[in-house]
Amino acid sequence: MKKVMLSAIVLSFACGLLISSANSFLKERIEKNRRREFCKRILSTLAISDLEPEARYLNIFDKVLVFTPNEIQEVSPASILEKSFKAKHFVLIPKQNEQFVCHIFGKGLWGEMRGFATLDSDFITLKGLSFYQSNETPGLGAQFTEEQTLSRFVGKKVDPKKFAVVNSSSALNEFEVDGVSGATITGRAVETMLKVELDFYRQRIREVSE
Repeated sequence: MKKVMLSAIVLSFACGLLISSANSFLKERIEKNRRREFCKRILSTLAISDLEPEARYLNIFDKVLVFTPNEIQEVSPASILEKSFKAKHFVLIPKQNEQFVCHIFGKGLWGEMRGFATLDSDFITLKGLSFYQSNETPGLGAQFTEEQTLSRFVGKKVDPKKFAVVNSSSALNEFEVDGVSGATITGRAVETMLKVELDFYRQRIREVSE
């Protein structure tokens, strides 16, 4: 009887150790994938694709500016990859070109959308857009997170008074983006997000430059 109990205890301990190791490995894998996808989204706004996105990301960016209501802080590019990083308003600045990768967020149809928008040095031309968080309707609003739709925003000028996401078959001007049929609410949400967020960054970045 004692031998049976001892065997059961040993087996239980071994199983617990195995499960603990598996959970630890799984958590590490999930975290690695999260960082990888985050870096991929950032790089995509610069039209960069890489098999090792985190290494490429750390090589490209020089610094990150974090904006709070009362101050501007400079942090390392590596710091924003940590799960503990909670700031919402921050800009990544590449080492070798005058572009600004801005973290954007706003309310979508079913929840908050978060992503990155890259502004050219003129502070108005959109060079790239991507989203890493979205709960929009698959096949409709979710198309705004797909490359085919995101590419329509590249080169457009995000003027807070003129920029618009429209559903139109007619010719579009430099301030207009062709939206997604059946996803009007998400289109308006993305439009508002870009106008509000990029106008905020435009003003704060100019403060730093002056």
